Amino acid sequence: MWGARVVLAAALVVGACNGGGGPSVDNTLPPPVETTSTTAVDYSVPAVIDAAYVEKVMAALDRVYGDAIRTLAAERQITEEFLTRLAAIYGDAQFDVAQRAWVRDVADGLDDLHRLPGDPLTVVQRTVRLDADCIVAAVERTFRAVREPVTSTPQKYIALVPKPEGRDMRSLNPTPWIMSYDGFVAEPAGAEPANPCSR
Repeated sequence: MWGARVVLAAALVVGACNGGGGPSVDNTLPPPVETTSTTAVDYSVPAVIDAAYVEKVMAALDRVYGDAIRTLAAERQITEEFLTRLAAIYGDAQFDVAQRAWVRDVADGLDDLHRLPGDPLTVVQRTVRLDADCIVAAVERTFRAVREPVTSTPQKYIALVPKPEGRDMRSLNPTPWIMSYDGFVAEPAGAEPANPCSR
């Protein structure tokens, strides 16, 4: 069911953004890395979840995110491959937020996207909740390797929830988690988000 949704979303978004011929493809970019074939890290949920574990999970999710952006940089349009990688790391609501943001950026020409994007970097500043069904942390998320200029934002938060069965059919995300929240609260700045683990 999820796969069909991504395919449909890709078809709709590509049709909206491509406008016919579409830009030429830069074939000099390296292909995205299939995360599961290059890692032997154990992401199983420990008895006691701590900040180090959250950072380890986020490093893996940021790698998948980076692979999605490298696909976007190569194709210069929203593709099924790009959406599938986003879907592997985001819950439904956050996936929709990310997709809309990148659709706007594609329409604007992706001018600030690096030609060879790297991965975001996430550093945990403070843990808020560390449960087996909900992790919330205040983090510093840096996108300098992805795009320039990077504008500063209020304190950011991430929330992780267990990855639903069938969500990531290609096993692009090596962790048992997806992000249900990835952002900040505008007013008051730095406030904790309400219900960040709702999908």
